[in-house]
Amino acid sequence: MTTLGNFGYTLVAHELGHMWFGDYVTCATWQDIWINEGFASYTEYVALENLQSASSAREWINNAMNYALEEPYGSLYIPFEQAGDESRIFNYRLSYKKGATLLHMLRYHINNDSIFFASIRQYLIEFADSVATGDDFITSIENSSGIELKDFFNQWYYGKGYPRFDIGYKTQNDTLYLTVTQSTSSSTTPLFKTFVDYKISYSGGDTTFRLFQSSNIETFKLPFNKQIHLFLSTLKTGY
Repeated sequence: MTTLGNFGYTLVAHELGHMWFGDYVTCATWQDIWINEGFASYTEYVALENLQSASSAREWINNAMNYALEEPYGSLYIPFEQAGDESRIFNYRLSYKKGATLLHMLRYHINNDSIFFASIRQYLIEFADSVATGDDFITSIENSSGIELKDFFNQWYYGKGYPRFDIGYKTQNDTLYLTVTQSTSSSTTPLFKTFVDYKISYSGGDTTFRLFQSSNIETFKLPFNKQIHLFLSTLKTGY
């Protein structure tokens, strides 16, 4: 049961989300509160995406990312010594918005909606009518998806802050040289190993490259034989 102050679309979606993420599977401790609130928050996005429009969903996730960016030294993980601090447990920017954003980034990282949603369903089946920790979720998703996610969760769940990208490029003959320098908002997490989409516009169309950054400074050599009109980085990592 829940009490609603109003019947706003996303609030109703959020509380309905708790029927699965919070009631059906509950966080094992206060340290794992995002098992409730991050998932219920992401239900808002999924409801907009599937029942309203892509533009309304995109506006929602952009807003969630902006909230998370307001915590440049924040972590989704709640250490034991802070597990009695109500303001830390229910931090709107972290437990709710960064929790939802992490799921969106995980969806992008897996890069296959069928696998992503099947893994979420398997997690619910595995811990039905019980409790789960963040680590339980990680293990379940790895087993279901068949994808090793240690780095992903070490940086986005246990780590702090977010990455920044400085992008330089040049073309030579039929090759695009893309140099990406990554810095981070918190020294606690000096590198985010992550996929990034780079969209390049030219006369007559555009091309998107999905590239994986595994070091702070990386140069990519890409086949490209068109005159660049506009270079855009679409950071679908979530930030």
